[in-house]
Amino acid sequence: MAGKKSGPPQFGLRPCEDRKQIHNRKKEFEKLDTDGDGNVSAHEYDGLQKMFKELDTDGDGFA
Repeated sequence: MAGKKSGPPQFGLRPCEDRKQIHNRKKEFEKLDTDGDGNVSAHEYDGLQKMFKELDTDGDGFA
């Protein structure tokens, strides 16, 4: 099989993957940055604790 390339097939991007990000997260960031220092620190946002509270729907302390 001379002249034939081997290896994985090559695929192009689908239209939904080949677009620019249009969502600007600046407003959400500014809400989290409560002390206005330009950074979101652990005392301003604890995503794990927030996620746990949302998963603990019956309030028993277990997710």
